[in-house]
Amino acid sequence: MAALEDLVSRRQGSLPRRIGHPGMEDRRSQPDARFRGWSAFVGLQVEYSLLERDIEQELVPMAGEFGLGITPWSPLKSGVLSGKYTRHNTGPSQGGRGAMVDAFLTEQTYAVIDELEIIAKAHETTVARVALAWVGSQPS
Repeated sequence: MAALEDLVSRRQGSLPRRIGHPGMEDRRSQPDARFRGWSAFVGLQVEYSLLERDIEQELVPMAGEFGLGITPWSPLKSGVLSGKYTRHNTGPSQGGRGAMVDAFLTEQTYAVIDELEIIAKAHETTVARVALAWVGSQPS
């Protein structure tokens, strides 16, 4: 962390830390930075979607405790929640990102997609918009 502080100090004093490192997930990182007078982290960028919610166990509470923002990446789980993949068009993928998402297309995933389709239809919108709205509505 001292090397990171040197970088921050050389670049306009106390720029917020917007990079990640393994120690960032350690609860001791923020208090240690404050104790030493170093610039503290301001946020986390982590995978988060209706299909990837592991961060809710430890990282979301930690972010709340230390006032960190969370920027989710892959809120559509690599396109799985885009509305493009349904149980009605399941089968071997044809190029594009299809091959990449096959591993995520399980019965549990299709159950989530089915529910998203129902909600999207009721609100006259798309599956992707519903999935993104869910991520955006989370307090984290």
